Amino acid sequence: MNENDLAWTTDPYAAAMAMSEKDLSEPIGMLNLLKFRERADYGPGSDETPCSGAEAYARYVQHVTPILDSIGAQIILSGYLWMLGEAADWDRAFVVKYKSASDLLALPQRPDYQRIAHHRNAALADTKLLMMDFDASAFS
Repeated sequence: MNENDLAWTTDPYAAAMAMSEKDLSEPIGMLNLLKFRERADYGPGSDETPCSGAEAYARYVQHVTPILDSIGAQIILSGYLWMLGEAADWDRAFVVKYKSASDLLALPQRPDYQRIAHHRNAALADTKLLMMDFDASAFS
């Protein structure tokens, strides 16, 4: 694994270093924090129908759900934010549980994913992706 494999992360170098220390066969969670654009940005010359960022993200979800299903990933917590930070900080938060970290890391390289990622990119003004192990460390 190298930084190019993790170009979709906030800090590819840090992500590559962290992943080098992980057992990639273990389950992992991904906390997604999303801030939608007011208007989706598909770029000049796009043939996508203009819409809001939230609508563009709904297009992404429609297409990514079967991909996640095919690898056994599942959304285990989802919701609109109303308690975290300022109301304007994030529009949506959810956690996806992957059967293995390697499944998550392989997702952006899949051709079927690459064909739909433009909806996610057009939709989001900002995002934070936080990888999480599943353990009881918060309670010890």
